[in-house]
Amino acid sequence: MYDELSIIIPARNEAASILKILKRLRHNFPDAELIVVDNGSTDQTGSIAATQTDVVVVREERMGKGNAMRCGAKAASRPVIMFHDADIEYRVEDARSVVDDVIKAPHEERGCIMSIGVRAWRLHWLPFVSFAVNNLIRTIFRVQFGSAPEDVLTGTRCLTRDTFLNMDT
Repeated sequence: MYDELSIIIPARNEAASILKILKRLRHNFPDAELIVVDNGSTDQTGSIAATQTDVVVVREERMGKGNAMRCGAKAASRPVIMFHDADIEYRVEDARSVVDDVIKAPHEERGCIMSIGVRAWRLHWLPFVSFAVNNLIRTIFRVQFGSAPEDVLTGTRCLTRDTFLNMDT
């Protein structure tokens, strides 16, 4: 079922968690393409990921998560992509519902082109700056579009590769 899916893991200095997240992703999405974008890590993130023979590792020197996401999307060979952070903040098992919404959509006339995972809101989990920025961006979304996703800073999102590459990012 997940043979249409490329999972992109933007990673910067995640040597401590990269193997764990890759194993969880492979277990839950056995047919997916796994792509680690090593975003200028100064630790062994990229070389550790490269020990996994079923993982594509791409190095992106331009700093920033957005650059890593674009680099990963360009490297992806499948029509549906999911971004998943390497820091294990999100349970991989919960990402299945995010992916399933989009995987089924291309076969329907009006389907979901993007699905966003949402963290369970617990203020003690989120640093104040992240909480404040998330609320500011949500306010801008609400003013601009009439509604806003609950968690705009989420590290788990799924959409078609073409949709992402056609965004003005």
